[in-house]
Amino acid sequence: SRCWLSCSIRAIRAGRRSIRSGSSKTNRSRYRLSKELAGDHKVENYMPELTVDGHYAVGGIQDRILRALKALGKDIGNLTASDLSPIDEFHIRGREATHELAERTELGPGLNVLDVGCGLGGSVRHLAVEHQCHVTGIDLTEEYIKTAVALSRLVGLEKQVEFHTCSALKMPFGDAAF
Repeated sequence: SRCWLSCSIRAIRAGRRSIRSGSSKTNRSRYRLSKELAGDHKVENYMPELTVDGHYAVGGIQDRILRALKALGKDIGNLTASDLSPIDEFHIRGREATHELAERTELGPGLNVLDVGCGLGGSVRHLAVEHQCHVTGIDLTEEYIKTAVALSRLVGLEKQVEFHTCSALKMPFGDAAF
């Protein structure tokens, strides 16, 4: 099996260079920010996933996507995964990056693939359709996961894909699931 990491897409965008964590000064700044966000709580009790969800959740995203699809002339009752591509791969370089990363792997039927930071599930659906594998997406933003599930149902992929709201640091899967 393969683990599909959204951060790899950023590495491709950066010219295939490795991603470095930054200087110790940067890391100290991140620690201070985490401490400030934690408020009166101990830093070790700080849960960044709550901050991420609060930052990215905008409310009503599924309804806006459906309105946009209707405005593009799409029949909501008869959608395909490719119909969603203009609106649901909003990572850097979109579908192009997904294609490029998929070409570097040996995806195929019978594989279980994990997309960490799946957002609205565009890459998940694309990999499931194009490579006939079972794909699981995880994201910290509950609204994204709910939208990903709904969009996947609309295009008939609910048996090939699954989505979970969780942290990559606390995944609800066994060690050899992917």
